[in-house]
Amino acid sequence: MNRIVHYLFLIEINLLILLALFIALFKRKNKANKKILTLPYYSKNYAGGQSRIGEWKSLFEKEEWEFDIHWASEEKEFLSGFYSKNPFVRYYFFHKVLLRRINILFNLNKYETVWVQRSFVPFYPFKNAYFERIASKINKNISYDFYDADYESNYNLTIQTAKVAKNVTVASLYLKDYFKKLNIKSTHIPFAIKFDDYITKKKKNEKVIIGWQGSPGNFVHVKSIEKELLSIENKYPQVEFHFICRENPNMNLNRCFFSKWGDEGFDYFEKISTFDIGIAPMLVAGEREKAKTAFKSLEYMASSISFVTSPWGISDKLNHGENCLFAQTKEDWFFQLEKLILDSDLRVNLGLNARKCMEEHHSYEKVFPLLVETIC
Repeated sequence: MNRIVHYLFLIEINLLILLALFIALFKRKNKANKKILTLPYYSKNYAGGQSRIGEWKSLFEKEEWEFDIHWASEEKEFLSGFYSKNPFVRYYFFHKVLLRRINILFNLNKYETVWVQRSFVPFYPFKNAYFERIASKINKNISYDFYDADYESNYNLTIQTAKVAKNVTVASLYLKDYFKKLNIKSTHIPFAIKFDDYITKKKKNEKVIIGWQGSPGNFVHVKSIEKELLSIENKYPQVEFHFICRENPNMNLNRCFFSKWGDEGFDYFEKISTFDIGIAPMLVAGEREKAKTAFKSLEYMASSISFVTSPWGISDKLNHGENCLFAQTKEDWFFQLEKLILDSDLRVNLGLNARKCMEEHHSYEKVFPLLVETIC
C-alpha cells in the first residue's frame, strides 16, 4: 500500500515538474521593488519557522518592504497529516503542500528577493533539487536558509540546493564553515529571539529549581544525565526539577514536576521565569548537535536565568564562567550544577550577563542590517 501511494505521488510530481518548467520558460513578470517572499519550512507556531523567518516581517515593513510569508501548512494539519500512519492521509497532506508551492511558482518573478527555508517543497524527501533549479530560472535572487544539519537526512537535496542558491544563510558558525565549501556566498545570520516576550527573573526561590523545556524527542538528552541529577537531588534537599514537555517521560527522581502546553492556567513564559538554573545537555557531539543553536539556551538568556550547557550547539557568544557554565562530561554536569546551587550570587551574575549578551547579539534589531545586506 505504501509503495502504491509512493508511486502515485512520484507520477504527480513528474507531471507538475513539466508544468513548472513550462512556467519557467514562458511566463515572465516584472519584479516589484522592495517586495520579498519568504517560504518557511514548518508551520507558523514552530520556532524554526516563526522565529527564524516570520518575526522579521515588522522590521521589513518599517523599511517599506512588502513582506509576504507563505506557510507550507497549518499546525493542526501538519500534526495530523505528516505523522499519520495511514499512507493515503500522508499522501493527501503532501499533495496539498506540493500544490501550494507549485502555485507560488506562477508569481515567483514578481518579487525582488525570495528567502526559502531548507527546500522549496517541504516535508517530502525529494532526492534532487528539481524545484529549486526551476525556481532559480524564474527568479535569480533566491536565498536558502539552514539552521540544522539537514544534509544528514537528505544529503543530495541539501547540497544541490546550496549550490543553486544565490545566497545561503545559516544559523551557526559551524554551518557556515560547512556551506562555505558549497556556496561562497554563505553568511552566518545569528538566531534572533523576541526577548521582550520573556519575563526577566527577579525573585529568588526558597528552593532551587532546575528546569528544562523541549520536545519528547530531545528529552533523551536529559535522560543521559539522569544519574547525575539523582545525585544532586539526594545531596541537596532544596532542589526541585521542573520540566516542560508535551509528554511526561519517566524519570527516577522524587522531586520532579512536569508541565505541558494546554495545562489549565499554564503560562510558558511565567513558568520559565521560575527556574533558578536551566540545563541544555547534549553529551554526544554529533553533526546535528554541533550544527544547531539550541533554542532553549536562547530562552534562558532572554529570561536572565543562569544555565549549564554542553559546549556545542549554542551561541558563539557564550563563554564559560562569563554568561553560562559548560559541562562536557557527566561528571562535569554534577560539578557545575553543584556550583550554581551553592552560589546564588553566581547565578544572578551569569543570568544578567546572559541577558546582556542576548540583547547585544541576538535581537532582531541588531541582526536585521546583516540579513538585509545578505538576501536583498
